[in-house]
Amino acid sequence: MAKQAEGTHRSRRSGIAVGGLMLVATLVLVGFLVYIPVTQYVEMRGQLAEADAEADTLEAARREAQNKLVDAEKRNAERARCFNTWVPIGEETYVVQGLLTCDD
Repeated sequence: MAKQAEGTHRSRRSGIAVGGLMLVATLVLVGFLVYIPVTQYVEMRGQLAEADAEADTLEAARREAQNKLVDAEKRNAERARCFNTWVPIGEETYVVQGLLTCDD
């Protein structure tokens, strides 16, 4: 009877060891499967933040360039009107002698 009790005791120990090993292996596998998407998510969030900052910078530069373009167009239209008698479509112009000119 002592041999029989000892054999069941060993099988229980080996069963617990195998179960523990399976549990550890499962936890490692789950951890690995979770680690990859989480690191990719964190990396993508960083890239998104960088892209948003770059987009904001580019938008500010675009607005500044657009404002400069509008100002330049206004100045060119004023110069063209003064020196080349240019009149935009749909507008009328009149010349009155003795009034201030563009040079004033």
